This record gives sequence, structure tokens and C-alpha cells, in this order.
Amino acid sequence: MIYFDNSATTAIHPEVLRTYTDVATKIMGNPSSLHNLGSTATRLLEASRRQIAELLHVHSDEIFFTSGGTEGDNWVLKGVAFEKEKFGKHIIISAVEHPAVKNTAAWLAAQGFEVELAPVDEKGFVKLPELEALIREDTILISVMAVNNEVGAIQPIKGIAKLLEDRPTISFHIDAVQAIGKIAVEDFMLERVDFATFSAHKFHGPRGVGFLYVKSGKRLTPLLHGGGQENNKRSTTENLAGIAATAKALRLNLENFEQKTEKIR
Repeated sequence: MIYFDNSATTAIHPEVLRTYTDVATKIMGNPSSLHNLGSTATRLLEASRRQIAELLHVHSDEIFFTSGGTEGDNWVLKGVAFEKEKFGKHIIISAVEHPAVKNTAAWLAAQGFEVELAPVDEKGFVKLPELEALIREDTILISVMAVNNEVGAIQPIKGIAKLLEDRPTISFHIDAVQAIGKIAVEDFMLERVDFATFSAHKFHGPRGVGFLYVKSGKRLTPLLHGGGQENNKRSTTENLAGIAATAKALRLNLENFEQKTEKIR
């Protein structure tokens, strides 16, 4: 069978599956436990976090594990909205966002926030002048996907970042779920990007696991409260096997990226 739906999900890489199975069957400890098995689990958890951070050229304390893209998008939009609502309630998203962003924004609108859609051209690219015209004094967040999951449009992330250079009070979120393996990390993990969402099953990792980049110093109201995991930002027992497999999948995907891209072309 020839599979043509990799934008929806990808097959797990054999090496990634091996990592998942090894961790799931051999490392039984909970990272929150204080005994030796827990310490072993913690070391693997943090090693996976460091590997992901290094591959994205960020700091390890800026990586937070999630269940995938939808949770990450919800966390950013709701987290920024609740954190900044005393400063403003105006949010801008593109007109072609994934439902994880679009429907979360609609929910926020029902809670009293104002959401506006940045228009796109006939090929699905965000129109920068029109986007800039929407920015107001009370704008608190702009959320744009890096690569469109339906038409493949690579959004002008650098152009949007430039618009926001002199607007530090506006949070900038990119949904980078479709970006890994399609465009270079340097083209979307920019200094001006505050938050970026990732999902492992889009780059030959397991389903049900992802991670969120939160730029150092940026605040998000947590969605989940409980045991204080992820530096008290996302409480729940970590999916250790999934996280280790995600780190492996990301490394395999980004290794020799330029050569792989040239071969496809």
C-alpha cells in the first residue's frame, strides 16, 4: 500500500517504536517517585527534554510535555488569554487555522474575548498588511500556523515576527505541528516566537504525546492542576515511553534535514 496522508498522521518509525517498547517494558518508575526507579525515570525524562531542546536550539526549561497539538494549542490560547486579560482581550488568528486553534478561539470569544481573523490570499498565505492593520493597543495574542495542514502554505512567520519586533506586549504563538520535517527549524523557531506547539505523530513518533515551547519568562495559566509535574505547569504523570520515543523521532527526522529535503526535491 502507498500511503498519501502523512499530514494527518505518520507511521511510527521502527527505531522509535523500539525505544517506546524498551522504555515501557524496562523503566517502570514514576518520575515523581523518590526511590531509585523513580530517579531512573526522571533522568530519562530530563534527557529527552534536553535532546528536544538541543534539536530546536532552545533551553531545556522551555520545553513542556503535552498530549499533542490540540492540548498545546488550547493551553497557549487559554493560558495567554487568562494571564493577560487585565491588559486586553483582543486576539488575532489566521483565517485558515486548525480547529484546535479556531475552535479554542471561538470558545474564548464566548467568554468575552474578541477574536479577529487575519485574511489570507488565494493560496492560503496570510496577508501581512491586513494582519498589521488588525493590531490594536489591546491585542494580547497572535496565533498563526507555520505550515498549513491542508494546502501546504508556509506562512510568513519571519514577516509576522518583524511586525512584532516593536510590540513586545503581544504574545506570538505558532502552531508548528506540520513544520517538522517540512521546513528548517531556523525558519520558524525565531527569537520573537513566544510559544510553539508540536505533536509527535506528525513526524513518525507515537500518538498522544507532544510538547510545547514556552519562551523563558513568558507566563501561561495552567490548564491542569494536580501533582505539580512539569514545573507545576502541567500536572499529570508523564508519558515517559511516549516522551522518550518523541525525542528519538525528532532526532531521526531532523538529522541530515537538508540532504533529505534535497532528495525529495
